[in-house]
Amino acid sequence: MCDPKKDNTEKWLFDWGKEVRQGYDVRALRVEGEPDIKGLMSYTDNSKNLSVWLNLAEASPENNKKNPSNNGVKEYSGIGGHLTAIGVKESYEELGYNGVVEFEAKTELIEYYK
Repeated sequence: MCDPKKDNTEKWLFDWGKEVRQGYDVRALRVEGEPDIKGLMSYTDNSKNLSVWLNLAEASPENNKKNPSNNGVKEYSGIGGHLTAIGVKESYEELGYNGVVEFEAKTELIEYYK
């Protein structure tokens, strides 16, 4: 879980407090033994489709080439894949949806996901 009030998300591109206020589940990706968040994702239980709907995902500023506060060098790569895996785990283990996730690609990744 993530608490945008406690976790420093002010340099992030998205308003993660808004995700919490809208009632979405927000999960944080961290490296074991390190306090800093490496990525965030929000999701909702889509029981109608027996899936998890991934609302939003973002790599931390130091892992996001699009974030203006980044110096151009990513600390870690593969953040997006790991965030998606968190959604798959929630779908499979917590909700019993066999790992099914849904999302809408909104960036240049549309071609990648095709």
